[in-house]
Amino acid sequence: MGDVVKETLFTKDMEEMKANMGVRKAFYPDGQYPAASWVQINRLFMPDSLVEVEVMAYLGEKDKN
Repeated sequence: MGDVVKETLFTKDMEEMKANMGVRKAFYPDGQYPAASWVQINRLFMPDSLVEVEVMAYLGEKDKN
């Protein structure tokens, strides 16, 4: 997760997400959070899901040697 540069979170309950910030912190133990957008919506693709997270990572250039 140290390579993540952007996180987009979709949730059906923003207050529940804010109350459970500790779960997110576990994924970024060094305290370096990526840019993030959190959006509350009324439904997700999977009806029983409460949250969907999309991340983008930058892996850098491959070693050319």
